[in-house]
Amino acid sequence: MLLDYAKYDRERAAESARANFRRRRFDEGTFACDVCEWSPPAVIMAMGVPRVLQAHHIVAVSAGGHDTDENLLLLCPNHHAIAGALRRKFTQRDALLEALRRSTEHADA
Repeated sequence: MLLDYAKYDRERAAESARANFRRRRFDEGTFACDVCEWSPPAVIMAMGVPRVLQAHHIVAVSAGGHDTDENLLLLCPNHHAIAGALRRKFTQRDALLEALRRSTEHADA
């Protein structure tokens, strides 16, 4: 089996973009889920940038999306799982955020 170096390079670049996005949000003090505003407890935050909040590409890099802040959301594990299930159904930030908010409303009912 041959290694697809181009795919490997894209995946490494995407991981670096996600890490940089998380770091910027942490440094700016906006390190909370873009949907429910949950943030890790202070004891975890004191350890540095926790990976418990995950950067999610709205349009996957493999589908032509870019590693820009406009194409990334910061999500708690629950909303990241839902966003993964909705993958490719939404290509716009506001539409995906609205769908994620609606999914949370249904879960609370």
